[in-house]
Amino acid sequence: MRNNWAEWGVIDSGRGKSSIDWRVDKSGAVTVFVDVIDEANDQTMTSKTECSIGSEKWNYESLSSSATLVRPNESTEIDARCSGDTNYLQYKFVWNKNNWADWGVAQQGTSSHLQWAPKDAGDYELICDVSGSDGVVQTKRTIISCWDFSRITAISTDGNNSWGVRADLGTLAAEKSGQFQFKFVWAKSDWSKWGVLKEFSSVNDAYFNPSALGLQDGYYDLYCDVLLPDGTLQSKSTQIYYSPFGSSTVLGVSRIGLVTWLTTHQFDGYYLGTRYSGGFSYDSCLYPKGAPRWDGYTGMNCTGFVAHAYAAVGGDVNRIAQNNNHSPWAGGPGGGGYINAWRWYGYARDLGCKMYEFRTVQDMLNSGYAQKGDIIFFKTDGSIDCHIGFFWGDNPHDNKMWHQILPGNLIGPCFNNANKGEVRQSVVLIK
Repeated sequence: MRNNWAEWGVIDSGRGKSSIDWRVDKSGAVTVFVDVIDEANDQTMTSKTECSIGSEKWNYESLSSSATLVRPNESTEIDARCSGDTNYLQYKFVWNKNNWADWGVAQQGTSSHLQWAPKDAGDYELICDVSGSDGVVQTKRTIISCWDFSRITAISTDGNNSWGVRADLGTLAAEKSGQFQFKFVWAKSDWSKWGVLKEFSSVNDAYFNPSALGLQDGYYDLYCDVLLPDGTLQSKSTQIYYSPFGSSTVLGVSRIGLVTWLTTHQFDGYYLGTRYSGGFSYDSCLYPKGAPRWDGYTGMNCTGFVAHAYAAVGGDVNRIAQNNNHSPWAGGPGGGGYINAWRWYGYARDLGCKMYEFRTVQDMLNSGYAQKGDIIFFKTDGSIDCHIGFFWGDNPHDNKMWHQILPGNLIGPCFNNANKGEVRQSVVLIK
């Protein structure tokens, strides 16, 4: 019995025994009771003794693994090495990934050995808590990296003019281990043109600059062959579209930032479906469903949508609100401040942005100049409403625009809702 009967149990209830061997699994004070039963006279005599169980002496030396770099479902042997009196020690093995975003108990008990296999790629922290009979816990950790050649990624930071290409093994430990060799190749889809970006080396990235190679605009496949430690070869590819007319910015803000912001809200109803507002004021035209006015009101006009997204990624809309001389009217672009599309067109001209003007939407699509995130401005003669929005095609010929029209915000074909016949109008791409 311990702690005034908070803990107790029967050691042995056998007959005819005057002595037993008892293994204590916990240190501290314990009272042992012995009942001697005289069945013939129906009498029970009880005696007790107080014992003080000292804690064992032990030391947690190390936590080691047979392999620190494995593939999914490949086992590694993990051992917690302790010295001294280890007969009463308890071992709890726990794994976690991505700073405890995913975790689990791998094993708990008296065994200091664990055979464990991660399920997917990433870096895992293996933790083993060792506790003695006195409840004292000591902890050690080790890292197991799990690799898997899952993909090749290509990222452009200069408006689809050049790309950084990288083989993704799921963990930097594998990519920097020197156990893998990487070869990068570019090719047209039909292999009419191709070349080697980097021969086999231990470096898992390369650089693709079509302009420097004298290539024309269009689709290119980027390949990476990876020579694995066991001598086998794996290959992955990704496709990019090269546009020599690209720009890394849109009206002075980062194209990647703008496209990322819009993509983040492409399917969550933040913008899409917001009703059209004809109020032509900041108070009535700048409130998408995802960011309503203080009283719950939502509504945007076409320029209010562009302004909201532009400001969300650091664009200075107040500069756009300033007057300019680029409109059909002698007196300037009119009111509305930065929710007036003519002021955006004028600001782009005064800023010296890349701008391309076309007679029709089809001419714009045929040109190959459009990039996702470009501002499309439908420039009219003033007798018809202008219009503004974002080009949202996955390639320069993809007829998609994200814009605010009556009745609401949508992604669809490129058009001016007030002038579907495209009369007395041109299409301006602003980069």
